[in-house]
Amino acid sequence: MRNTILISLSALLLISVVVLGQEVKGTGAKLFIDQTSFDFGYIPGGEVVSHSFFFLSKGTDSLKILKVQPG
Repeated sequence: MRNTILISLSALLLISVVVLGQEVKGTGAKLFIDQTSFDFGYIPGGEVVSHSFFFLSKGTDSLKILKVQPG
């Protein structure tokens, strides 16, 4: 369970680094991610943890996320 969480978070962080603040070519769409990492610290076995990352479109055009691939 913990490995699944760590892999998911790692993939999300890698994606966020790639698209952080980048303008989509040919449009006014811009994706901003305020927080790109989160440290859960020590997690005892059997504990369930979660954290939300918020994505914000600050551009002048609609932002469409059509495909996501883990790194």
